[in-house]
Amino acid sequence: MMNACWRSCRGCRGVVVVALVWISWLALGSTAAAKQEIVMPSWVTDAVFRFEANGQFVDRIVPSGSGTLDGPHGMCIGADGDFYVSSFFNDKVLKFDGETGAPLGDFVSSGSGGLSGPMGCQFGSDGNLYVAGFNDGSVLRYNGATGAFIDAFVAPGSVPQMFTEFMTFGPDGHLYVATGSVRHSVIRFDSTSGLPIDEFVAPTSGGLLDPHTFAFGPGGDLYVASFGTHEVKRYSGTSGVFIEDFVTAGSGGLVQPHGITFGDDGLLYVTSWATHQVLRYDATDGDFVDVFIDHQIGGLLNPQIVIFRDVRDRLVVSVDADGPSPALTSGAHLGTIGVIPANPGTPIISSEQVPWSVMHSGVPGSDGVPELRGSGPLQAGADVELTLSAARPGAAAVLFMSPGASGVMFKGGLLVPDVEVGVALSVTTGADGGLHLAGTWPDGVPAGLSTYHQLWIADPAGPVGYAASNALLAVTR
Repeated sequence: MMNACWRSCRGCRGVVVVALVWISWLALGSTAAAKQEIVMPSWVTDAVFRFEANGQFVDRIVPSGSGTLDGPHGMCIGADGDFYVSSFFNDKVLKFDGETGAPLGDFVSSGSGGLSGPMGCQFGSDGNLYVAGFNDGSVLRYNGATGAFIDAFVAPGSVPQMFTEFMTFGPDGHLYVATGSVRHSVIRFDSTSGLPIDEFVAPTSGGLLDPHTFAFGPGGDLYVASFGTHEVKRYSGTSGVFIEDFVTAGSGGLVQPHGITFGDDGLLYVTSWATHQVLRYDATDGDFVDVFIDHQIGGLLNPQIVIFRDVRDRLVVSVDADGPSPALTSGAHLGTIGVIPANPGTPIISSEQVPWSVMHSGVPGSDGVPELRGSGPLQAGADVELTLSAARPGAAAVLFMSPGASGVMFKGGLLVPDVEVGVALSVTTGADGGLHLAGTWPDGVPAGLSTYHQLWIADPAGPVGYAASNALLAVTR
């Protein structure tokens, strides 16, 4: 979540100086699209490739064979922003850091719960991970936090001749599964019981052969990659009835379509597995647009599926002090707070709002609810201050600051700043239960940039040993 770099500071005379480099992420709610990039598993190279949203190759964010990755077929991104990649040939699901690509170990251990030939994976609304077991036609469910096996959501062999390839939860909340190269259909399973509801797309309907992946389009219809006929077929999103060959056979050089994804730009992205390309088509009529990623760019072989993700850059904190410093204390000066927006776009919050406003009440402690206030116009060169009062004297505390708000339950209250894209600083309240921190606002910060602040204080009088201040919203001018 953050890096804290400690350096000696000669002449600081014990004053802790903190410099924040603030990299903003414009979340949903902005009128401008958030900055995006593409990540894509590659079957032959045993790697995950990263591209800019314009198709420019960046790197192999997960290098070949990292963490024993062997045959990456399916991939999904968790709520934590990390990558969960199915490793077909060793029957496991591996986890990788979504920011660095570093291996984080086996999330689902080899063969756990009988896993055999994992392909598609998907997090459900229950927060758990669902994994398609190709070799026995199963869908297995694992704890979304620990990876521990829960149950066989779709039991092995429960549907004859089904080799589960890809799956997703549809608009109706039920689970849709592509049955592969023998049954040639898409089956819908009840999201609660895991029992089959119907064969939503009937076997070989419209000439479907070996369905690999599919996606519900902007209009609600189902688009299926027909691997065996080199087409993308369109079906009614309510009845499953065949409508048309949306992308006709071989259009734009398409050979063995594997993954299909609708982009925010009104285009359909299709991986052409045999030609090692990503092709784009008009999402309204299926006409070929262009070769988006050409063959073997960066060594790409057999691309599986295009996954768009918002770039969630993080706050980075450097702290200068006379050696390893204890927690910040009242009166410390925060220096100049550097703000470098990765993608300013259009502000989430109107710049007409007041610079500081109280968002949410906190959690009471030994002296009631601690009160957090901000002052200063949040303009270039202006002095800004954060002041806490009515907290437990001499208490250890954490100041959370973030460009996003999550509002999750935490320690008996509501934690408002989004800690996944924010920073946490250790502080200590003064003898009067107060805290005063000051800084200078820099140049070049776009108007309307919002940040969220909240302090959590160790306090035995709190519901579970903690008190919390109100949340504070700051908006640049």
